[in-house]
Amino acid sequence: MSEDNNTRSVNIDKLRQDIERFYLPRQLVNAITEIGAIPNDSEEALVGIGFLDIADYTFLSKFLSPNENQTVLNGLYSAFNWVLNKHGGI
Repeated sequence: MSEDNNTRSVNIDKLRQDIERFYLPRQLVNAITEIGAIPNDSEEALVGIGFLDIADYTFLSKFLSPNENQTVLNGLYSAFNWVLNKHGGI
């Protein structure tokens, strides 16, 4: 294989890794990895969906810098994720 083909192959591998990292939920990748294959059959399950609403966030966010807004949201999402994980949610 020529050097251009090797470089292209490496770039495609990197692209695939980036797609997996940015666009696929980590929990999905972990579940498939634990099974050892992509399941052939689908499964029907009851699910619950949670929503997070921050009262007066639009008003609050006017007084925060972008970094402060990010810190507030990351803290809330981390806390929400902790509660979900504690109860077996994803």
